[in-house]
Amino acid sequence: MNRRIRNRTYGGVGGREPRGSLLPDMLKTQSKTLIKSSLGSKGTLNKKRADIWKPKFLVALRDSACVRDACEVAGIDRRSAYKARDKDESFAADWADALEDACDTLELALRKRAINRDTLASIFLLKAHRPDKFRETTRTEITGAQGGPIEIQRASDEFDSRLSALMVRVTKTTGN
Repeated sequence: MNRRIRNRTYGGVGGREPRGSLLPDMLKTQSKTLIKSSLGSKGTLNKKRADIWKPKFLVALRDSACVRDACEVAGIDRRSAYKARDKDESFAADWADALEDACDTLELALRKRAINRDTLASIFLLKAHRPDKFRETTRTEITGAQGGPIEIQRASDEFDSRLSALMVRVTKTTGN
């Protein structure tokens, strides 16, 4: 089932069916019934339903490092996933672990590419693991005369003096 039709089955973002949907009326009714049966009296996902989608979501998140993809696999919308993460500390910790695992997998794949003479992959890994040597750091230092500290009071006095001289010139020019 392509992504567009699947989103229409679940009502898409915001839960509204788009006009001119390609789905048969029977399928629309079944999907709405499924969503309603998954919701509690307050419109929140039942614990039983969450017990079904959370493991699927975490496995997909671990595989893809993409919340959108994990939501699609679990059959939920992003809002539901983020609400569950905000309400459930254990789920939030599992979410973070899944993302860490996904990043470790990506790092391993990048390392394999670097070993196989992929210069760009090598650069990224060296910047990540040896930032003191390979990080692109630009440092700008502004100093006063002969590399000493900047004398703020002196600069302020000089500015006031120049401003006063300018005001005198303007006054003479305009005649005010």
